[in-house]
Amino acid sequence: MAPSEGSINLFAFEDDWVPARRLATAARVPLIGLEAHHFPDGETLVTLARPAAETTWIFRGLQDPDAKLFPLLLAANAARRSGARHVVLVAPYMPYMRQDDTFAPGQCVSAEVLGQLLGTAFDQICTVDPHLHRLASLDDVFGAGKGLAISAAPAITKLLRLRISDAYLIGPDEESRQWVTQIADGSFPYQIAVKQRRSDFHVSVSLPRPEELNDRRVVIVDDVASSGRTLAECAKAALGAGARSVECIVTHPIFAGNALEVIEETRVRNVWSSDTIQHKTNRIEMAPMLAAALGR
Repeated sequence: MAPSEGSINLFAFEDDWVPARRLATAARVPLIGLEAHHFPDGETLVTLARPAAETTWIFRGLQDPDAKLFPLLLAANAARRSGARHVVLVAPYMPYMRQDDTFAPGQCVSAEVLGQLLGTAFDQICTVDPHLHRLASLDDVFGAGKGLAISAAPAITKLLRLRISDAYLIGPDEESRQWVTQIADGSFPYQIAVKQRRSDFHVSVSLPRPEELNDRRVVIVDDVASSGRTLAECAKAALGAGARSVECIVTHPIFAGNALEVIEETRVRNVWSSDTIQHKTNRIEMAPMLAAALGR
């Protein structure tokens, strides 16, 4: 199968068609389907709807990653066999980054395993705000020169300046500091809460300077909202300290189970997110920034 005409094309599975269409429009590249046939025994066959270009982007939302990773590897293989010489993964949310070390005997390092799989299959991996804590960059995960990370922070700062110009920012734990400082951008005061996690659904949060929140419009910012318990406990602490109102902004709105309801029950006024994962809280479109980064 010979490569298709045109310098770049973008492929996506059916369940990613809406966000992939936004990227294709922003980048002015054709969007082509990836067909997944599921055999009765549970195996999958992935087929390109049209031949790949020499440079091929594959869009994949990697929330619920266990069901998506192997078909994604099949898609990369199909693109190369179709003539693609440079295969790029565009995954706005990158899973398995939290486990970048062993924290108890016998554990795996999931970031290392993911890096080996995707770093072998793709020439470049583009994502938004990966949860890097002990690693310096995506290149430490996928290999030298392969990682392309963009930040939602400038877009979140812009949203805050338009809607809550007097915001006081809170990062719910030390890991959030890198995002909070970027979003504050010298324009907003902030503090970083102290979190103790007892389990996936039980956390406690304390504020180092609660007196600063009295009668303030507080915005809790973080990269990922999963169970929602951390944001909920942080909101309770802010309201208990006298905050006039509390809002939450997250980059990746996983909101597993009843997470959003748990947050909203704390009397949070608004919950906003970027569209790295499709959700009703989306307010920030990442396609223009993804297109610009990939274009460079």
